[in-house]
Amino acid sequence: LPADVTVRQDVARVARETAGHLGEPTLLVSNAGVPGPFGPIWMVDPDQWWEAQRLHIYAPLLLLQAVMPGMTARRLGRVIIVSAIASRMAAAYLSAYCVGKIAQTRLTEETALEARTHGVSAFAIDPGFVFTGLAEQTMNSPDAQRWLPGMVGRLRQKQQAPDGDADLARCAERCVQLASGRYDALSGRYFELGDDLDAELLKVAAPR
Repeated sequence: LPADVTVRQDVARVARETAGHLGEPTLLVSNAGVPGPFGPIWMVDPDQWWEAQRLHIYAPLLLLQAVMPGMTARRLGRVIIVSAIASRMAAAYLSAYCVGKIAQTRLTEETALEARTHGVSAFAIDPGFVFTGLAEQTMNSPDAQRWLPGMVGRLRQKQQAPDGDADLARCAERCVQLASGRYDALSGRYFELGDDLDAELLKVAAPR
């Protein structure tokens, strides 16, 4: 069901039509993103910068508001917000992306806190390093080529690598793991693909 996830009416329509086709949602994976704009904060187009935040922050908020009333009422639901490793680091000339991803991780934490007593869990994940359409958009951007030549070079290498899409399967597996309910005790956490969920679960379950 195609939609603009930054438009309230579109998100509401998709939630409504999805429920009509498949039943009430029990899982939300929010994965929309944009890589730019690239460059120094005092040089980037502020409107483009703010539009990136609409996609990174406003869109998941709209999706949460569309599905969580039903999830909390039924006390059944899991939310996975696809953040990025950029959520825990600062990267020059990548402020729109880093700020948006930091916000997504905190939005996940807030959601988990507020939904904990309503039977809904929330997680943030890093999807790994894959050459996607977003990566291609970055690689072809003149601004990225100017300000982030190292990153553009790594993307070119990933594009040519025989296992360039290997993390896609790992990311899908991580989503399935978190959707299973086994790791609900870790709700509110951010995970990267190398993290051992079972080990983290043991830490939570271990006696004090």
